[in-house]
Amino acid sequence: MTLQSLRQRFSGVGKSPADEMERAKSCSETLPYRALVRIEECGERLVELPRDKFRRFEPHPYQAAGASYDGASPFAAREGMAVRLEAAQQLLRERKPGWSLRVFDAFRPNTVQNYMVELSKQQVAKERGVDLEAASEEECASILSAVHSVWAVPSEDPNLPTPHSTGAAIDLTLEDERGDLVPMGGEIDEISSVSLPNYYIDSAAENAVLYHSNRCLLNSVMSEAGFCRLPHEWWHFSYGDQMWALIKSLEGSVDVPAIYGRSAGEILDD
Repeated sequence: MTLQSLRQRFSGVGKSPADEMERAKSCSETLPYRALVRIEECGERLVELPRDKFRRFEPHPYQAAGASYDGASPFAAREGMAVRLEAAQQLLRERKPGWSLRVFDAFRPNTVQNYMVELSKQQVAKERGVDLEAASEEECASILSAVHSVWAVPSEDPNLPTPHSTGAAIDLTLEDERGDLVPMGGEIDEISSVSLPNYYIDSAAENAVLYHSNRCLLNSVMSEAGFCRLPHEWWHFSYGDQMWALIKSLEGSVDVPAIYGRSAGEILDD
């Protein structure tokens, strides 16, 4: 499989490559596609997203759950990404005066990725009434599959880094002029099909129409600022990583390399 063969596969389907890939419904299922993208690291450093410009989820949800960032900030991102995030914020406020982007999570070291995958496994098992220590192989596989619907498989491979470990991915949502979260019809990190960006697209129910409209607004301002949305999560956007490059490659006629690899941790310490 090559990017060229993928372009041929997605050509003529009547949808964008990202919308078509939403059918995969899983981080792990898009992993072979992402692996096709080469990385040409540009060397940009991580910068803290300005607190006076972007609203945050505080306390940070993963730190509150016990994850250690070892001195790194979960609200850091590559410089180029931070600039584009400011542009997205401006676009949002032109359409919705007083509204803001609220950042849930940005840079995420592999140690945190591993911690949250394990924590999510325990949470899913508890919800299903399953004792992981006594669970069958099939039960464990089913739980892990559910977890990987929203959590990328932890990777130490420099050629296939987890998106957040590059400093090029961000999870975020919208808040209105009162500072209240805008209803999106699902929670960030929710392990459910409602996390799919177009989950509500065919529903005529009033609340569903509102949810889809709000998701479209978030996607619109982020896309216009240069980001690409992860095909199976309404809240996850990236600029410069392998998923971004994959979508850009499939939308066009040439292979686009990623410009950010998993060297963000070292850059943060410089």
